[in-house]
Amino acid sequence: MKPRFTLFLLFAFTLLVFSISDIFGQYCSVTGYYPQYGYMTRFVFNGIDNRSSYNSTGYSDYTSIKSNPCLPGQSYSFTVDGYSIWNCTGYVIWIDWNQDGQFNNSDELVAYKWESCRRNWTKTYTSTIYIPTTARLGETRMRVAYTGHHYYAQTLLYYGACYSYYYMEWEDYTIVIGMKRNDAGITDITSPTPKFNSYERQPVRVVLKNFGKYFPLTSVTINWSVDGVVQTPYQWTGYLDTNSTTTVEIHPNFKFTPQAPWNPFEIRAWTSNPQGTDPGANQQPDGDPTNDSYTKKYPAFLMMLALLVPTQCFL
Repeated sequence: MKPRFTLFLLFAFTLLVFSISDIFGQYCSVTGYYPQYGYMTRFVFNGIDNRSSYNSTGYSDYTSIKSNPCLPGQSYSFTVDGYSIWNCTGYVIWIDWNQDGQFNNSDELVAYKWESCRRNWTKTYTSTIYIPTTARLGETRMRVAYTGHHYYAQTLLYYGACYSYYYMEWEDYTIVIGMKRNDAGITDITSPTPKFNSYERQPVRVVLKNFGKYFPLTSVTINWSVDGVVQTPYQWTGYLDTNSTTTVEIHPNFKFTPQAPWNPFEIRAWTSNPQGTDPGANQQPDGDPTNDSYTKKYPAFLMMLALLVPTQCFL
């Protein structure tokens, strides 16, 4: 094979590798040299509260630690605490808003500050981060750098989030970019009542709650089952304000048929497809599936058996 052609293939392969890296969004690796001179001891942000020291590489992967959902258009406070051998420190924070595996966009440098060397120096910084409305929903990367000298924090502003440098430490976290969602659930089953008359049909009533924090609820599907047998769902419509409840009759006269060994009836009710006043939230799944359902067991009074047994047996 001719040398020129070999070089061409090598060049093409190199381009392909870099292209694949860009497509799959592989974050750049960083190192903090001599991190013992300046490192983070605590980082706090919207559900993240991580106390740490440093390792020999000056980089710690904390991406298994995730924030609470961050809503676009909202601001969230953070705290960076650390140690420095000198009486001056600094920090820089980046967030990959578009989830492309890089921190290159100008808006992805989200916070920075440093203190000049002085006796009463600042080792703890507190500020806020604004979540842009253009941020892509889902999980993404936050990169935090803490420097033992303010000069190195200023240097990072110029060189960016992929620059390995001296007397500093890096930490990566996972930030969850969320969405305002509807959230409905069942909190109680009020009818039938315990020891109801199984000879007569009974209404089935449940308590519906709007757990959502942002929008009134206008419709929701209430599903229900008796002893594991799914019944016809009830489609509720109306207007239920945030953190409010209402009683809903999902069946007017259901026939409960007791069967041996005469165990209590198990009624389960749960919600699905909550809809509200915000079109964007209506396109999202339920905000918290863990509060959707409620289950209750009801012993029935067996009327036919009562007619055959002396009254004193039931006293």
